[in-house]
Amino acid sequence: MQAGSQRTLRMRAPDFHSALVPGAQTRMALPPRASFAEGERIRVEISFGPLADEIDLYGVVNGEGADDAALELDRACAAQLAYVLDVLGGQREAAARRHRRLASSLPVRWEDASRTVTSRLADISAGGAFIAAEDLPRVGTPVTVQLHTGDVRAPLRLDAVVTWVRQSRDMRRGFGVAFRPEDAECASRIKALVREHEAEAPSGGQTLASSRA
Repeated sequence: MQAGSQRTLRMRAPDFHSALVPGAQTRMALPPRASFAEGERIRVEISFGPLADEIDLYGVVNGEGADDAALELDRACAAQLAYVLDVLGGQREAAARRHRRLASSLPVRWEDASRTVTSRLADISAGGAFIAAEDLPRVGTPVTVQLHTGDVRAPLRLDAVVTWVRQSRDMRRGFGVAFRPEDAECASRIKALVREHEAEAPSGGQTLASSRA
């Protein structure tokens, strides 16, 4: 995923299922009233309702125009697609929502025992963040994260732990961290930062509303 170059299509899970091409579950029809370009990358955010976490899938547009454009889902998303289909088929429950994730591009400096790296966030929540990175730490690695929030106070410095890693070249490489705030003031600053992102969310990024809602 390249910053600023990828649109998002938000869909309810049943509508996503209806959009899948019969016999080709890695191909989905795109909304007929939207314009797509051949080769365009699209992020599909699938919602299971207000109490469950969304699932992200990624794909490339095959075909142009409103009538024949379809999205070929990335093979790297096979596990996420299987999860969605299992939930829709009643084989498992959707994971309960913990924190709302919000798109972000805040500058960040992170360090572990062997390196210090300057990068940017891709998203943030009250419980953690996704950090864009090429040089990836291992899951379980303790890291220190320093966020440059833009306010008059010193940068927000947080202890965190790496909870997952994305290595795929088809999407933005990076890793997720869970915050470990050391005191109430630190936790309060995180919440304030998330509220700022929530206030800016309606104008942030280009979003496609699903016409199947």
